[in-house]
Amino acid sequence: MKRKIATLLLMSMICVGGTACGSNAESTADTSSEVTSVEEDVVAADVTEETPVEENVEETETEETTADSTDATEEVSDEEGKYVVFTDASNEEVEAFAKKVVDAVLAKDWETVGDMIQYPIGTEEANNLCNNKEEFVAYANSTGFSEENMTSLAAWDSADLWANWQGACIDDGNIWFRDIDIEKKDFKIVSLFDLREAGGEITE
Repeated sequence: MKRKIATLLLMSMICVGGTACGSNAESTADTSSEVTSVEEDVVAADVTEETPVEENVEETETEETTADSTDATEEVSDEEGKYVVFTDASNEEVEAFAKKVVDAVLAKDWETVGDMIQYPIGTEEANNLCNNKEEFVAYANSTGFSEENMTSLAAWDSADLWANWQGACIDDGNIWFRDIDIEKKDFKIVSLFDLREAGGEITE
């Protein structure tokens, strides 16, 4: 009998010990699961917060690149069409005519200059009205233009050629020319020193 009681007590102790161990194991497993879950949440939060920053950097770089490209394109376009205010001709065509005018005037080649003028030029009030090439050549040979004007033109740099809606300006307004026939790109001098455009916009 005593032996049976001792055996029962021993079995009870073993069961109680086993239950306690099982509880500890489950507790440890639960704790490990909670720690793992917390770590995963922290990592996920870090990734979520960092990802938009990287995307924003890429978007900013893309916007800056696009803006730089646009600015460069605008600069090129402005330079390529800097005479578009009065003509469809290219920069080269406009500048080539300007050089031809300057060279002919400085050489006092009035026949060539006469072919490049839009008539009438000059005014009756200034007593220098020229209605055609013959009258212009006669005026240039007899009255001519001041040495001051010729000296100023000789010192002028073709890089200073500029334009507005009235045409292209040589030597700070001493000579003006424009595209008389846009379709043909037909340039003509409309103002030459004291011979101002007759009845036109250019009077100074």
